[in-house]
Amino acid sequence: MTDVYSFERRGRTKLAAMVVSGIYAFLALAFFVLEISLWISGIAFLLTLPALWDMIADTRSGFSLSEDGVTWFHGKNSATIERSEIKLFKVDLRMDRSVKLSVELHSGRKIRLPQPSTPPLKDLERELANYGFPFRKNPFALL
Repeated sequence: MTDVYSFERRGRTKLAAMVVSGIYAFLALAFFVLEISLWISGIAFLLTLPALWDMIADTRSGFSLSEDGVTWFHGKNSATIERSEIKLFKVDLRMDRSVKLSVELHSGRKIRLPQPSTPPLKDLERELANYGFPFRKNPFALL
């Protein structure tokens, strides 16, 4: 196989913009019409700041898998692991239906990939099998 599986995600999407705008519209409505307190609306506003920063900075995240190994990046952070170093990919499904992907090395070290860099589960499983990488899927884990 000479192909490389690549996955990329950007922080600036229409869905993210619609969700953040909807939250701000609801907060404004709740503040002026329902007269919720300023500190409650302020806390809700603060909780949206990471999503707003991702939209403004347009943070890029990605994952590439090839015969030679795996590469991923998120923002300014990136890493590459050669195939000879990889013992196992560990795929953990969370209660909120998100996926946690870790790489276990022959040295015993475990490296966790950033959440935004993780591809969709079906694609990930298919490509790991196509390239012959060993992986273990844990159907549900609280932590």
